[in-house]
Amino acid sequence: MTTPTAPATVSRCLATGAVIVAGDATASDLAVWLAGVSRAVAANPVAEGLANPVDMLMTRQQAAADVPVRSLMGLVGVRRMALLRPMVGRLQGTQVRLMGLADTVVPAMLGWETVAVMSPGPGLPERRGTLQREPERTSETAALWLPARLVAEAHVANDTGALPPTKPVEFDLAAVGRMRSRYSPLLYLRVLAWLSGQVPLRSGWSKRFVGSGRAQIRVPVPDAGLLIGVDALRRKADLDRLALAPAKADLAAAGVNLHVEWIRLAGYEQVFTHLALTVSLREARPEAKPRTGIRKLRLKPRVPAGAAA
Repeated sequence: MTTPTAPATVSRCLATGAVIVAGDATASDLAVWLAGVSRAVAANPVAEGLANPVDMLMTRQQAAADVPVRSLMGLVGVRRMALLRPMVGRLQGTQVRLMGLADTVVPAMLGWETVAVMSPGPGLPERRGTLQREPERTSETAALWLPARLVAEAHVANDTGALPPTKPVEFDLAAVGRMRSRYSPLLYLRVLAWLSGQVPLRSGWSKRFVGSGRAQIRVPVPDAGLLIGVDALRRKADLDRLALAPAKADLAAAGVNLHVEWIRLAGYEQVFTHLALTVSLREARPEAKPRTGIRKLRLKPRVPAGAAA
């Protein structure tokens, strides 16, 4: 039996409004990115008597998330540091459009350094800092540096501090780590947001529930890239083949049903006006219990060879 892990959490603002506009980030890269983003959010908690963390982050340039290197490697299934370093490099070259607090474009990641723990002396609390070098050993902890505006967008205080308060988006980070298509992680976050409450809708978009636990989002075809979170594909054939088909398999493995429908213009066979995605959560199947009963066997008497009949 596998031990369940606590879900990662980001704001509905990020889940529904982040769009990859440039870069070659893979699904594994985005899993590393979301690990950093969710950790950075947790590292800036809402505390009574202190300023709102979103306001504080909006005044800063960068924010760090401390993540053990082994955790990152286990998340994306790599055994060598040499395979993890290019992921950070691609994230540094990936541009993310944020459409929540302010419509702006920021790098997905600014870089990474090594966390250092320093002891001032006997009986004194340890202090954490960073060494200005990349992690070199799997036993080290990485400080993933992110744009502070990105962390502000992802912060759960955007939801819990709203009027009325709403629930942030909880997601399975391990499931993201197993995804194969770069178009799946952000669509996965969007689906969870659509199913769990109200979401901001752009002009021409609509959302409705079409049955118990099933939601449908319908958008004009030019907005299809914004809907799935990667604004690099415009043609229906590319969206179907490169994004929606592989994402459907990734989401199914993560426990999400995805149905795709292209709406035609009346009277025109090959003219499509809208994309409609219908989503729902798959029912969790209980794990099979091991059989512990004693199996009874009927033993035949053993007859010695050559015995008389």
